[in-house]
Amino acid sequence: MTMVFETVQASIVAILAAAEAGRYQTVGYQRQSVNADTVLDDLRQVQVFFSRGDFSKRAGRNTGSVGHDATYRIELTVSKAAVGELSVLDNPSATPAQLATALANYNEATYEADTSLNELAGIVYQVLMDGLNYDMGQSKGSVSSRWVPSISKDTPTTRGALVVLTGSLELNLRITEAITGDTGTESAEYYDTTIDIDGDDVESTGVIVDNT
Repeated sequence: MTMVFETVQASIVAILAAAEAGRYQTVGYQRQSVNADTVLDDLRQVQVFFSRGDFSKRAGRNTGSVGHDATYRIELTVSKAAVGELSVLDNPSATPAQLATALANYNEATYEADTSLNELAGIVYQVLMDGLNYDMGQSKGSVSSRWVPSISKDTPTTRGALVVLTGSLELNLRITEAITGDTGTESAEYYDTTIDIDGDDVESTGVIVDNT
């Protein structure tokens, strides 16, 4: 049985995909085609992960439903091309002039990537916190306590001629999970666990597992 936190994750992906407008791409969204000309920045992407969940402790019977405080991590990736050869920075034979030029190119690309990530984080934040998306595509009242408590940013890295910068937003939601139990699969098997204690091979136990 699919749990609600899984359904909500798929809805978050769909909501972010619907808001792309050529500003980023949503990883995991099944689109018919991608026009590279409409994508701003190389590798400007958004990806949704379920990060963790805390369940409310219930007293009494263990059936019915339970509150689930779900946390999702929305990862952001942007990149900018650095003019020139970045490998010069790792070349012990590079001249001071070459190093200075390569460092300037790297710093410029890093600045542009940082600006791009800031913009992307702002776009995604506004999409997630839009009043129209309060229920995250679920039935009214099934999602509550929507909040984005933090935005974080990682250290820039290089990939060939690209400076890549990643970051993430945390999204908190409160949902309700039904406790229905595991229906399992239909089967009935007998497991023989014969134990020869005194050499007469007559001691035998067994158990029938019936999931029907």
